[in-house]
Amino acid sequence: MHNKRKKRKNKALRPLVGALLAFCVPLASLAGCSDSADDEPPEAGNPPGADDSLFIFDMSAFLDTLPSYSASYDYLKLATALQGLANREKPRIYFMFESTRENRAYGTKIDAYWLEKLSADGKLFGSLTKNSEKYPPTLNGFHALMEDFSRYFEGFVVWDEDVPATSNLASTAAGAYDLLPVRYSGEPGSLYRSLFSPEGANHKTSEIKLDFTGKFNSAAGNIWDTAIPSTGSAKCDAYLWAKEKLLDANLTNPLRMAYCTDAWIGGAGTGSRQAPLFETTLANADFHIAQKSFFFDLSVDDSIAPIDDRGQRIGEDVRTLRELLLSQAKRSGFNIFSLSGFVPWNYKYTSVADPESHMEPVIAEWTSIAIFSAYGAQSEADANAGIGDVSNLSALCHETLDAELRQSNDRGASNALEYDKDTKYLMIYMGDYDAASWSSSILPMFWDDPRRGEMPLCWPVCSGLSKRIPHLYNYIYETAGPGDYFVAGNNGTGYIVSTMFEPEQRPEGMEDLMPAWEKLNIEYNRRFDLDILGFHINLDSRTLCVDYIPTRVMESFAKIWPKGAVVMKGLSAVGFGNAEYAKNPETGELTPCIGHWDIYRNYASSPEEYGQAIYDLVSFPGLRNRQFHMVRTIMASPSLICDSVAHMREAYPDLKFEVVDPYTMMRLVMESG
Repeated sequence: MHNKRKKRKNKALRPLVGALLAFCVPLASLAGCSDSADDEPPEAGNPPGADDSLFIFDMSAFLDTLPSYSASYDYLKLATALQGLANREKPRIYFMFESTRENRAYGTKIDAYWLEKLSADGKLFGSLTKNSEKYPPTLNGFHALMEDFSRYFEGFVVWDEDVPATSNLASTAAGAYDLLPVRYSGEPGSLYRSLFSPEGANHKTSEIKLDFTGKFNSAAGNIWDTAIPSTGSAKCDAYLWAKEKLLDANLTNPLRMAYCTDAWIGGAGTGSRQAPLFETTLANADFHIAQKSFFFDLSVDDSIAPIDDRGQRIGEDVRTLRELLLSQAKRSGFNIFSLSGFVPWNYKYTSVADPESHMEPVIAEWTSIAIFSAYGAQSEADANAGIGDVSNLSALCHETLDAELRQSNDRGASNALEYDKDTKYLMIYMGDYDAASWSSSILPMFWDDPRRGEMPLCWPVCSGLSKRIPHLYNYIYETAGPGDYFVAGNNGTGYIVSTMFEPEQRPEGMEDLMPAWEKLNIEYNRRFDLDILGFHINLDSRTLCVDYIPTRVMESFAKIWPKGAVVMKGLSAVGFGNAEYAKNPETGELTPCIGHWDIYRNYASSPEEYGQAIYDLVSFPGLRNRQFHMVRTIMASPSLICDSVAHMREAYPDLKFEVVDPYTMMRLVMESG
């Protein structure tokens, strides 16, 4: 059926009318359309077959044709916004991009992979006609794509490369107002010139609705178009403007934020870097723009001025971040909300990227998670280090999550293994997959290993990610076998630390989030058939990775994961003993809690190297008396694990050990006393 959808009335732009007096755009254009009920979209705004077709565009090939890095950056940023707006209601545009370092290194065509999987009968794309010919990967092809889908955007938002943070403002505005972001540039051949110069390639859609150029100059006085005193930082001023005009104005999603790197790592601003395009998080923006997420990029280190804004008052980034998070927490109704992204540790804010910083990447991670958690922000840790970008989620998220997600194993019922005090027991955690990016893009590389099922393995499920990657969870649950065990991934529904809900950790203005967190996890555990927590990182605001878990938090473990939990830090037994027990205050039942140990070996290691690493773990002097080991691996294949364990048995025949499933592990813990 031909889509006769009316052109949307963009009432959200009305609060900006006063601000836009400085623009060259007529104020009459701010409403986006007239109030006439007969106002129809332009003919060019809906390509033939748009309602029953998926249009496929080779983004990688197109970017390769562009003359410069900045041109590629700008086109990709605009393209993902266009995709997000067009795909907001249903899948219409699909890009071939291959958005992670691992996919590129191993030749895994992950975008083609999911296109094929979801084109099967009954799947998301099964009934759609796939059209990969209409838009060739050329400038003309891309501009035709933009023109044909012009009904899904209302105009453009221009960002200022002298203030890279405005690139994130442009992304937030893109979702709030249905706009496409473009960098101001007078350079010949730039995207800006192609759109807005007289000789430009595209005229029908070239209307600027919002322009951030020159609006944030960190001068004394108030932030542009507000009564807020300037912080002295153009970067922070920009985000505080967005807080007032977009977040506090209820124009963004109260349950979603996006910690996406700004254009400083895309070559904009003083001292900037040029990251590979698949490490810029640009590919992630389609989903967030479709969902109207609030975008930001701020440091969590309050001891120095950040490398991308040396002139700011020390700690201004963190103060601004806390203001944003508190506003989001209030808008969420003090519920748990999703925050996608990660500290860009390899480009900013850490000792790896900044010679003046003393904050190591792991400390930056823990600091950010402690801050986020205190405000109810559940991190979806898309880490832009080659594994944090993911394509097409604005399309893939429309896959309907299966009604019945059930484990395919017997929860250890058929394992008659008896407890032996002289045996070491190993539970293998195939981590971490705590982000939509590497779950959707990298997990399939290892899940499809032909030797999966030879040995009981624990696969983490961060069920809160299912709104972004339902296709991934459908696939692994549908294809799991009796040797595959699903456990709750890092900290449950997502990477959030409930210790930060305690009164002594709670920021001013926050309410107790523990009831909301417990309810969320219990509901998702029922949906995903989970009753064991596979890995929990414990933090607080003072000592970060702590050796104490408050009683109320332990009790919550027992209520949420009655069969068992694995904890990184916080149990007195962790590291040198066996287990402790969490007590359910309502039933009195005990939940066994054990510690974990990481295998610090690259997943590309040989079986001999990996097997030796596991042996070194279980024979470490401080662990000789410990029987129960959760072995946490990172991006390891089942083949590597099977061969590594075989190497251990051959090289160390006197070592008495068993690799067991998580249910057998927790049973044996209970039997050990």
